[in-house]
Amino acid sequence: VLLPKACQPGETEELTSYAGFIYSPGFLENKSYPEGIECRWMIKSQADYQIHLKFNSIDLDEMTGCKGDALKISERAGERQTLLSVFCGNHIPNDVITNTNVAVIVFRSDYVYSGRGFNISYRFTTRSTPCSYDQVQCVNRKCIPYTALCNGVDECGDGSDESNCRRPISTNISTCGTPPIAPIESGSERVVGGQYALEGSWPLRIKSFFKLVFGRYSQFKPNGNEQVRYIKNYIVYPNLIDYKFARLPLMDMDNDFALIRLSSPVRITDQVQPICLPPQGSELPLHSKCFATGWGATKGTGSSGLLKQLDVYVENGNDLCKTSLMESYPNTKICISSRNRAAGVCSGDSGGPLVCKENDGKWYLRGIASHTSIGTSVGPVCGVFGFGESYAKVSLKVNWIEAAMKVLNSV
Repeated sequence: VLLPKACQPGETEELTSYAGFIYSPGFLENKSYPEGIECRWMIKSQADYQIHLKFNSIDLDEMTGCKGDALKISERAGERQTLLSVFCGNHIPNDVITNTNVAVIVFRSDYVYSGRGFNISYRFTTRSTPCSYDQVQCVNRKCIPYTALCNGVDECGDGSDESNCRRPISTNISTCGTPPIAPIESGSERVVGGQYALEGSWPLRIKSFFKLVFGRYSQFKPNGNEQVRYIKNYIVYPNLIDYKFARLPLMDMDNDFALIRLSSPVRITDQVQPICLPPQGSELPLHSKCFATGWGATKGTGSSGLLKQLDVYVENGNDLCKTSLMESYPNTKICISSRNRAAGVCSGDSGGPLVCKENDGKWYLRGIASHTSIGTSVGPVCGVFGFGESYAKVSLKVNWIEAAMKVLNSV
């Protein structure tokens, strides 16, 4: 593939035409882009204009956080450059409009895999939104009619058309902990060393990054069951609301809890289900069987792109989870292990649930992945044979959760 000027070492291709196209190398020849390249384009308009970018096609290798092949869109004002978006994979993004008259596009590829590439069209504009005058723009940049606001239907796809609609927090859910798609509960020898979860069988798990994605199974390929929501506000235990925590980030690993209020309600579906909370102060018997799920590092035991599950057992914390820094294992934690297997949670599983099927046949949220294992605390080793893993104990915080919900409903 012949590399254009934008992809030559140390070069940036400057574009000043009112409208045009940007292609990855090889796209017009129906070839994959080369590995190990960096390309830079700078689009400049007149001072009173902005840049409107439309993605006609995109097919890039996909990794967590777009750490492999990535297309980065930034805007520049004077010497200051601000990153707007980072893209990878093959899901066509919504249009991007800069706030300034200069857009910078950087494409980097690694040495692992090359996709088809991308085709972007651009034009100068004086409008700050791609939507028509009878439409409103969602947070995800999708355009919907004004009449769709606060009508109880998620037409944006991220719930932003249903946010700020003055609804109280809803807790009127008749059932919990009974997913329509039953999980596989048999043991597995292969989160590290776990097995792939049955799609839709853990509708109690949220993929968390800068937004919350409910109903997701694969990190990289949407399945049509996802619901995206944003964070409206949150409380960190015991009583730090979001802006106070941002100024004073106190970390209490023995009480590693926060409660989030969503930007808008989620729909209860087969793939998105509520989990039951245990009674305040209740304890799990030793050796109870539970399940951990996550998209964390797998250390060569399988792809972390798909949700994985691991059956685990409640253990004595002083025997398996106590570290040299502890006088005794705190009662705010639950110690679990995978018994005689080199398997366990790992980096990227933090915040994940520990769920247990109890005598009434329902699933309860008993723990939240905290500092978890010796590997996630001190180094890149996970699933260490003979060591347990620590989860924050939910049953000690049920009263706090109920009180925190009232606080979040009032701010």
